[in-house]
Amino acid sequence: MICGLDLKSEIKKMKTQLVFRIKIFFVSLIITGISGSSAFAHFVWIEGSPSVQTRKEETVRFYFGEFHQFLREEAGGRLDDREGLKAWIINSDGKKHVVELEKKTNFFQALVKPEKPGRYNMIASDLKTEVKDGTKYPTIGIMYKPMFYARTQFLAFEQGRISERETEITEMLDLDIIPITSHLDPLNGTISPKVGNEVVLQVLFRGQPLEKAKPFAYSPIGWIKG
Repeated sequence: MICGLDLKSEIKKMKTQLVFRIKIFFVSLIITGISGSSAFAHFVWIEGSPSVQTRKEETVRFYFGEFHQFLREEAGGRLDDREGLKAWIINSDGKKHVVELEKKTNFFQALVKPEKPGRYNMIASDLKTEVKDGTKYPTIGIMYKPMFYARTQFLAFEQGRISERETEITEMLDLDIIPITSHLDPLNGTISPKVGNEVVLQVLFRGQPLEKAKPFAYSPIGWIKG
């Protein structure tokens, strides 16, 4: 399951309160929620194992498409639009390392090798897309610049070396969804919520809570829940 945002209810307020540069940023992020065009429903997401072994190379994949509709764009097609995608990893000590991406058939691939046990954050962004004309779409009405952000977490597990004390998240995207509930099980080496567990997320814009944002959960079996 992945989470996204629908900020449709805030568009009018944003248009009157935010300068043009900020308008461009916000509108690019709400297109998924306000437009029926499939071109606007695409987003970037990250897939990898939620629990890995230390000092063992793991594969992480970065997709572009529509997760809930099983659409993954391919090389030679719209995946090429994400040539500007950058990715980096924050280790359990809070240190940042840039990772190299290799384009495959329908995803970008990164190889990571966690050296220490603990929770890792994998982050990606693509800010290279040119400004586009959204004036012909009534729900947009202005020029906009598509920007793509993605975050996931995984646990590098080593028996007897996982602590319940964790480093706080310090690397923030301009628009970010941060997990508040930990779900860390140091005995079994998992960080994934179990069926029936409450999952608490916080939406942040430039480090500040975005109180009226409406997150949506996208399921791999096709449903969307907000």
